Amino acid sequence: MISRLEQGLYIAFCLFAILGVTKLQAEPIFVNEQPVELRQFPTQYYVDNSLQMPLSRVMFQTFQADDNQIALGIDNRRVWNRMQICNTSTQPRTLYLHHPFAYHTEQIEFFQLENEQIIRQYYLNMDQPETFEFLVGEVAVFSFILSPDTCSQLYLQTQTYSHQWFKLDIFDQKHSLSALVGSRTDIALLVGMLMALIIYNFLLYISARQRENIFYSLYLISGAVWIALSYGLFANFFGWVGLAVMQLHMSLVCMPIFLILFMMSIFETRQNYAIEHKALMFMLTLLLLELVYSVFDIIGAMKIASSLAALMMLVTISVSISLWRKGNPLAPLFLIGHILFVIFNGLSVLYYKGILDFHYITCYGVGIGITLEALMLAFILSYRLKILEGLKESQEKLKQQASTDAMTNLYNRRYFNDNAASQIKASLAKQQPVCILLLDIDKFKRINDGYGHQTGDEVIVDCAQTILNNLRASDLAARFGGEEFILLLPSCPLAQAEQIAQKIRNSVKQNKIVSFVGHELTYTVSIGITQITELTAGSSVEDFIHQADKALYQAKEQGRDRICCYSANDALMEIAGARI
Repeated sequence: MISRLEQGLYIAFCLFAILGVTKLQAEPIFVNEQPVELRQFPTQYYVDNSLQMPLSRVMFQTFQADDNQIALGIDNRRVWNRMQICNTSTQPRTLYLHHPFAYHTEQIEFFQLENEQIIRQYYLNMDQPETFEFLVGEVAVFSFILSPDTCSQLYLQTQTYSHQWFKLDIFDQKHSLSALVGSRTDIALLVGMLMALIIYNFLLYISARQRENIFYSLYLISGAVWIALSYGLFANFFGWVGLAVMQLHMSLVCMPIFLILFMMSIFETRQNYAIEHKALMFMLTLLLLELVYSVFDIIGAMKIASSLAALMMLVTISVSISLWRKGNPLAPLFLIGHILFVIFNGLSVLYYKGILDFHYITCYGVGIGITLEALMLAFILSYRLKILEGLKESQEKLKQQASTDAMTNLYNRRYFNDNAASQIKASLAKQQPVCILLLDIDKFKRINDGYGHQTGDEVIVDCAQTILNNLRASDLAARFGGEEFILLLPSCPLAQAEQIAQKIRNSVKQNKIVSFVGHELTYTVSIGITQITELTAGSSVEDFIHQADKALYQAKEQGRDRICCYSANDALMEIAGARI
């Protein structure tokens, strides 16, 4: 075993030896025979703005101390990272340096030096498949061996297409395999949630058929694509890396476009909010220009995407507040979801620009923000669907109230006039006759005068219910006015209409009404019938009603409690009846 004094002298020797080469180093990383799972350790970095400086020159540059998690924005595409690692055990150790975000880089170089000599060197280029031996899914893995009682210097050069950010891990073989197996499960969960929302929204669209459901689905799809691309899910499952795949970053531009279209649709800004609509149209125009630009230069478009995203968040949050103040019922709900989106995306924008340090929230803020807002938007769609269903139900009630008689719940005269003609034509088209019955309560004025209007109303309601009880499902009954009722019997010959009229007449005679003072009374009805077998030029529903009215008048003249039919030769024929 090595004593503490010997270990201290050994460490000092390593430090002085390294300092003789260059201005190394951050605190060394010590490993021994114990398992290695290093996720945060001291490193240094240097930005190579020339994009071509060789290692021999880089070694003598001034490095800045940092940890193994770096976010440097868009102006630092090529960065060198170095660290010193020492093996204090008596056995060689094989370790693995992980770059979990290699999928978004252009190229990576790895160097291991001992005694100022390169003993191991790897090169990974995302556009050269022959170098993919160091790429496991979305993670770059570089193995290196530490000799016993030896210190090595590790240099890692990372060059990106646009934004520079990464973190490094060092593992032994066991922990390296474990990290690779468990990578991107959280991102898969986010994408899975968005896919579930897409299915849910499809079901909502089937029910509501609203434009905002389409925009929301496109927002979800573009968001899921961007999350899967930007956080390595495509690289992990499909091996999609390199410049060709970068074009999918157009989804980052599409997502806010569909969000703004969703806002315009669900808030109906074109019809109701002119100023807010203009603000959204201005932002939409900028995003569309950015989308066109990204078709020709996706790298250039990505460099300004963060600034454009910040402007988009400012505009949309301002519009949401304005709509809330103007009383839009959906604006507060949208504002809650959008504030969550803005907070997490704002952290990510600052991170991508190199203002905030590497952190799980800052790194994955966009994906978290998209998912939280998507959940709130799904709630908004469901809530709006509930509102629309309530309005539809209210409209149906209003429509029903406009077409029915409040006292009897039968259709009113207006509804009958609006629908009788179409039903007559439909029945005659099938060469089936139609009959119209006009019914009047006999001596109704005496009932009102003798028993009061309340009892008179009860008689009218009783008569209406008796009519309904004796009609077919296809028949149309309406209160024609006062104590008068009209019935339309489609596909009904005269003989059958007579039978229905007799049933109504006989049922009415058997009914007994008790007045509010306890007196019992009965009443009768007179009915006039006309049969329609064809439509002649100039004929109308009013003509047929007039015919039934003539028959009803004849029934009244002949003593009431009778049924008369209007015949084809204008003669009125008594069908049945006996005066009470």
